Amino acid sequence: MNNILKAVQILCITSILFGCSKKPTDPEPEPPVLNKKIVLSSATKEPEKLQNVTTVNVDSTKLVIQFSNSNTPTYKKGDILIGSTGEGYLRKVESVAKVGNTLTITTSDASLQEAFSKLDIDTSLVFYPAIEQIAPINSSGIVTVGDQKYNYSIECAAPVIATKALSESIPISLPNMKFKLESLDKASKLEVSVERVDVSFRIKADNLKVKLLSGADNHIRIVYNINTITEFTNISMIFKGGIDDSFPKVDDLWPKDISLGTLFISAIPLHFSFNTGFGIQARFLVGVGANMISSFKIVENYNVGGEYINGGWNHIWEKSSTHTSSVDFKPIGNMTGDAKIYLKPKLKIKVADMIGPSLFVRGYVYGELGYPPIKAEAGYGLDGGLEFIVRAFNTNLANFQWVLAEKKWAQWSFINNEPNTPNSESPIDNSTNISLSPTLNWNCSDADGDNLEYDVYFSTSNPPGTLVSQGQTSKSFTKAALSHNTKYFWRVVATDSRDGSSTSPVWSFTTESAKLPSVTTSSITNIAATSASGGGTVTSDGGSQVTSRGVCWSTSQNPTISANKTTNGTGTGSFSSSITNLTPGAVYYVRAYATNNQGTSYGSQVSFTTGQNITLATVTTSATTNITSSGAALGGNVVSSGNSAVTERGVVYATAQNPTTAGSKIASGSGTGVFSVNATGLNVNTLYYIRAYAINSVGTAYGSEMSFTTLPVLLTPTVTTSEPADVTTNSATLGGNVTSAGSSPVTERGIVYSNVQNPTTSNYKVSAGSGTGIFSLSLYWLTPNVLYYARAYAINSQGTAYGNQVSFTTGQNITLPTVTTTAATNITTSSASSGGIITSDGGASVTAKGVCWSTSHNPTVNSNKTTDGAGTGSFTSTLSGLAANTTYYLRAYATNEAGTAYGNEVSFATTSSSDIIFNPNLTYGSVTDIDGNEYKTIQIGTQVWMAENLKTTKYANGNIIGTTNPPNQRIIGELFPKYQWPVNGDENNTAIYGRLYTWYAATDERGVCPNGWHLPTRNDWQVLVTYLGGTNIADKLMETTTLHWPSRTFQATNSSGFTAIATGGRHGTQQENVNGQFFAFGANTCWWSSNQVSVEGATGVGMAYYIEFIEISDGVFKNSGYCVRCVKN
Repeated sequence: MNNILKAVQILCITSILFGCSKKPTDPEPEPPVLNKKIVLSSATKEPEKLQNVTTVNVDSTKLVIQFSNSNTPTYKKGDILIGSTGEGYLRKVESVAKVGNTLTITTSDASLQEAFSKLDIDTSLVFYPAIEQIAPINSSGIVTVGDQKYNYSIECAAPVIATKALSESIPISLPNMKFKLESLDKASKLEVSVERVDVSFRIKADNLKVKLLSGADNHIRIVYNINTITEFTNISMIFKGGIDDSFPKVDDLWPKDISLGTLFISAIPLHFSFNTGFGIQARFLVGVGANMISSFKIVENYNVGGEYINGGWNHIWEKSSTHTSSVDFKPIGNMTGDAKIYLKPKLKIKVADMIGPSLFVRGYVYGELGYPPIKAEAGYGLDGGLEFIVRAFNTNLANFQWVLAEKKWAQWSFINNEPNTPNSESPIDNSTNISLSPTLNWNCSDADGDNLEYDVYFSTSNPPGTLVSQGQTSKSFTKAALSHNTKYFWRVVATDSRDGSSTSPVWSFTTESAKLPSVTTSSITNIAATSASGGGTVTSDGGSQVTSRGVCWSTSQNPTISANKTTNGTGTGSFSSSITNLTPGAVYYVRAYATNNQGTSYGSQVSFTTGQNITLATVTTSATTNITSSGAALGGNVVSSGNSAVTERGVVYATAQNPTTAGSKIASGSGTGVFSVNATGLNVNTLYYIRAYAINSVGTAYGSEMSFTTLPVLLTPTVTTSEPADVTTNSATLGGNVTSAGSSPVTERGIVYSNVQNPTTSNYKVSAGSGTGIFSLSLYWLTPNVLYYARAYAINSQGTAYGNQVSFTTGQNITLPTVTTTAATNITTSSASSGGIITSDGGASVTAKGVCWSTSHNPTVNSNKTTDGAGTGSFTSTLSGLAANTTYYLRAYATNEAGTAYGNEVSFATTSSSDIIFNPNLTYGSVTDIDGNEYKTIQIGTQVWMAENLKTTKYANGNIIGTTNPPNQRIIGELFPKYQWPVNGDENNTAIYGRLYTWYAATDERGVCPNGWHLPTRNDWQVLVTYLGGTNIADKLMETTTLHWPSRTFQATNSSGFTAIATGGRHGTQQENVNGQFFAFGANTCWWSSNQVSVEGATGVGMAYYIEFIEISDGVFKNSGYCVRCVKN
């Protein structure tokens, strides 16, 4: 049964969603992938996946789960538990018991129906950013079909693919593709032009169905439904073809060559001969064809999944599809022709009297006439090539010639064809919503191949009469600073080098309409009980003057200008606002606004809470107790601080009414809550008046007045307590001496004791008879290792008297010591530092302590170890003789007479000499920090930078820089946190990647950089960026290999020697579910500057794997964890 459940779980999570994401490979674009999420609902748990689980033990009725800390989850009756321990299990919770960090869960078997009822499955399709434009296609060559040879050529402008989600339609445009095919052996040709192809492709994947069927043994059917829609529209093709025929030509006037003699070269006879050719050739082509406009659509439906029945799995694959299409043909026709007269004398060189190749060189003159286009040309030149003659029985059977080279020295053209009429590419004629700085693009060609120049006319009238560009050679023109919602007209006149010209039609487009302004809301500052400061920045006027701006606020979300508002001028830019007349202690919502003639737009919403009104504290006076002839127990309760800190509280007393702090008083600390004091030295049998008091910044508040009268003198016994003796783990001997019976006989005497001070007879007591004199007794059944307080007592008719208080601590039970392991630091190729902290010796002296390590888990003192003294407390250990690039497991140990105890296991990996690849062509310096870490340095321009990230755990004066435990602990509530963490929360990364610091730690006045170095300012970073050529310089700063940039999409040179590696960072946002999380390890890197931009924000610098851009960002949360690169003073 468990194996079946495990198979069901694996199938639900992986198998049925077989369209999984595929990791893209560089440099190809990322393909579309299926994002999948299969989660267990809040009532379904997987204990093995919790981060702090150390062990899970399973038997037939219960689960025992051991956690590394007290942060255990809450399970309740009816929860479903699924796990992989043993054969796998599927259980329902019946009851839960917790002892320390261990949960014991009593369970019963859960049914498949209960398991699937807790299963939530969510899927979505995402199309990762694709290549938006592909390079144009140009290809040509010779292809053989049957016994025919054809010249072919393919030309296509750059296809364009949109970037969208696959759940939407994805348009793919394939414009202006032409295919030509011309016969080499026969007079025929074919030309196909594809004017445009628009492809719409969409996948919809949903409807996962999981069904449990009855009537069979464990019959499960799981089916996933996927729909694909492929739609080709606007397919426009032009087919052309025809017959190309030529008139016969006269080739040779002399039937034989004129021999010029034979020359022998190395016994090889070369025969030279001369002849000439003269001919007239005419050619024409008549063609027919068609223009086809078509579209078609394919819709396919798939049901994919599996079925479990009778102990085995069967695949499910069901497919259905529909097809629709349309075609429209329009016939076309054409005719071309030309004529050629040539005279070509020929000089031939061949191996004498042999069948074989010969070289020929010939000069020629030619003339050509043609239509269309109208053509009349003449010229002369030289060509040469290779001739092969097949002879048999003194007869030429075949003759082949190949022209290998040709050079025309002169060419004259007697007829000029005007340029073809220009045609528009963009903007499309009569289009709308065009930007205010459009680029006009057109196409134009010349039948004679003449160079063309263009004049551009542009205006708001038709036809356009304003010449905006004259004599330009490019086929595009950018017109800037246009008006909103305006129709413009334009045309192009093309002129060739022989003054032939043609004019395009008039094209038009309409610009985009004006928009609402863009505005951002500033953070709220100077918050008081009834006022605060705000503001905003109008970043764009939307193309129309901003006539009003300010902030609006309300106690409801999304306030508008119909609520409370300020008016702070006009136009764009930043502004400040004063928010007044607020209610103390209320939550307000604020948005900046900006108004133009299109309406009012709002910035993002921010909120704040006003302060409270400050009043006197509220305090009550407690009843008087333990009244004696000279003292009493007094007290009170500070119920409210009045919204200001209570700096002092206590009780005032006097023999007159309404006592104040100007008279007698007894202070009892500060703050709110219940407190008590003891008044001593009072007069016998006297009436006193008392009041509790509390002082804050407003003044002194008093509680109600109460009174009491001290007692007359009545003598109680006098008793002293002797020192404890014979203290063991559970017993001790104590005693006392009743030196005076007081005013009446002592009826009882003995010892009182407790684990709190000043025990009385209401605590534990042991009687030792009555009367005066010395007495002694033994206390039994004490708790080991507990501090006890004891007093002798004596009772007469006037009351109970107590002797002086003594204390003693019972002995300990001897157990193993308690020790924790320190994370490994200063990791090199062969050494590392660690240590531990012994917090308890277990009741016996620690005789040995240190660390032990191995390449296997759970090392012991029988493995490699250090010996670092004895006793409790912290200690430091140095590990040596390690192997490079190896993972080690480490535990601290401590030994007493009970045995050897081990701390928690930590792991680390030694480095290798090639972990960071610096630029071998540059010379690096070095610098050492307070921790002894040595860093490479590099001079870049006038600056000297550290070429590695800072690793120190101390300030320059030796003080420790704090950290958190665990590393991802949230620090939202801390005002000025000064922390450092290992990169990605793993100390094994420190040797290579350095550490992450909050801005507060990095800018602490004690300094984190080595002496003579400092945290770079924003200007220091800008000097570096400017020197290297601007912001697109990430390739000059990054390490060249992808060892520490595994996903980088471009090549790095590290020409600067800066050697940046991908550390990621630690979130400092105020969102509870994000704060403290490490991010982008292996993908991004980020460093601090010393500049702050707001109460919460500072300037940071970063780079990412996918763009050659370095960003200097103002507004990084100061609580974030960023790296530090120091620059020399």
